[in-house]
Amino acid sequence: MERQSATAAFSSDAVFIRRVLTVFGLAALAAVVWLLSDILLLLFGSIIFARTQIALAEPLTRLGLGRGGALAVVALTGLGIMAAIVIFFGAEIASQFRDLVARFSSVWTQAKEALEAAGLSQSLKGFDPMTGLQSLVPRVFAWTSSIVGAVVSLVLVIFGGLYIAANPQQYRDGLLKLVPSSYQANASATLRDSADALHQWLIAQLLVMVLVGVLTGAGLWFFGIKLALALGVLAGLFNFVPYLGSVAAAVITLIIAAGQDVNALLFAAGVMFAVQQIESYLFTPFIVGTRVAIAPAVGLFGIVATGLLFGPLGLLLGYPLMVVADIAIRRLYVRDALNEPVEILGAPAERSQTAEQKIAT
Repeated sequence: MERQSATAAFSSDAVFIRRVLTVFGLAALAAVVWLLSDILLLLFGSIIFARTQIALAEPLTRLGLGRGGALAVVALTGLGIMAAIVIFFGAEIASQFRDLVARFSSVWTQAKEALEAAGLSQSLKGFDPMTGLQSLVPRVFAWTSSIVGAVVSLVLVIFGGLYIAANPQQYRDGLLKLVPSSYQANASATLRDSADALHQWLIAQLLVMVLVGVLTGAGLWFFGIKLALALGVLAGLFNFVPYLGSVAAAVITLIIAAGQDVNALLFAAGVMFAVQQIESYLFTPFIVGTRVAIAPAVGLFGIVATGLLFGPLGLLLGYPLMVVADIAIRRLYVRDALNEPVEILGAPAERSQTAEQKIAT
């Protein structure tokens, strides 16, 4: 009897120790992830770039070209397009962006002087237009705050993406080996669905960015707004960050137009409003579609949250992070854990089979 009691006590202690060690292990893992968050975000950026390369190379592989050759053609084509833009439009775009920065500073100074003349300067005492941005991204990654750091980050993302695109199965299999065998089916299904979702969202988002940039630039140019080309490029690039990006582009455009005259301000407001409506009710629903759509409030607060947690990189990659998080919650929790019916990528999701279930069948 005493022997059984000792055995039971030992077993209970072992379970307790195992649970304590598990908690400490998870805490240590969370700490490591937090410390390496910037590197992990750059890795996520590389994965996004790799998915873009793979998506663009798929039509060529269907024509019989090997993966390596297709990726090389895509890369060389991209470099050729960038070189053409630099050669034909680079000087003009650079000039307009320099004027854009100078005009923004000038308009802000004029606005402050006007407020002081009207006796309203006390109401804005201590106000700095950068305060909101600084509070949104307090954790500025030191080596990406400089031009050199930004270039290094971009090079890491590009080359990392090219390596992943060349042999994605190798990295996927290596990641799955870190997962216990009983959960590998769940992890594999989540990775597959996430990759498909990023694939679809990226191609659609790039197309929407181009359309928004072209429509904005053309509309501003038609109404004689200065720096229309630079503002169009800015609107297209900012559209990569849904919700916040379009608002930021509109604010900058209206400030620049206000420095021109009242008519320019009204025309610019009309153009930005019209493009925003077209993007919201036509481009996004029909191009991006509902297959990878996230509820607007969830997407907005998700982007703000990732910006507060991870700084500029989190703000930039917030929406694709929300796409992956949405897939993971649907797959791992709603479908596999709760066994509730759910749609993933527009189709009913089958429950993932564990290793034991596969053996049983």
